[in-house]
Amino acid sequence: MNQFSAPYLAHEYFLARTRITELLVDAPAEWATLPVPTCPAWNVHDLVAHVSGIAAEIVRGNGPGADSQAWVDSIVDERRGIPLHGLLDDWSAMGPVFEEMAAETRRLAVPLSYDTVVHEHDLRHAIKRPGARDASGVMSSMEVAVWLMTNDLDRRGFGRVSFRAGGRTWECGSGDLRLELDLDSVALGVPPVWELLRLSGSRRSFSQAARLPWKGDFPDGLAALLHMDLPVTDIVE
Repeated sequence: MNQFSAPYLAHEYFLARTRITELLVDAPAEWATLPVPTCPAWNVHDLVAHVSGIAAEIVRGNGPGADSQAWVDSIVDERRGIPLHGLLDDWSAMGPVFEEMAAETRRLAVPLSYDTVVHEHDLRHAIKRPGARDASGVMSSMEVAVWLMTNDLDRRGFGRVSFRAGGRTWECGSGDLRLELDLDSVALGVPPVWELLRLSGSRRSFSQAARLPWKGDFPDGLAALLHMDLPVTDIVE
């Protein structure tokens, strides 16, 4: 099945939801207040409220309006009084319905499969439970990340950026090739595609990114391809 098709990505959402639930189903109460270093405004409870609440609100017909960021923020704010197990219970009820909806439209499947996989690894970092770095969702999320980076590069008029990781090559943007990164050429100690996903999702500091073997216009290219600001301090997962 096409890794960018709605049914495939909806299934990856299901797998990520299952993994997150299994990580937290017997979580000690203190985990809820653990900070999430890759999402510094959130703790673990906020992160789970976000990933579970988006699906629940869409299923209930309460989708975003003109100000999507305000909608996302309200989802977290409105769930602050719900215990972590309550968030997971609601996700268990609403998640399968959302997955059926997402399987019918890439408008839901593309962004929310990516968002959930990325936040799975934010959670794993916060609770110190690494894993699933070779999961199929990492690869499918990388395909979504390429689409996001292409949009950002073209909007900013930078040109083309080439990435190599895990034996695959991705090209983002259009025009002249101005920047290359081959993660297969260095010993990382982690799966290269996973590391590329974390880098492209702004989960690495500038100093961490600068230590990688870039060829070409690195500083301007990095700024052009990223969707969010980089963390100030190094993120070591």
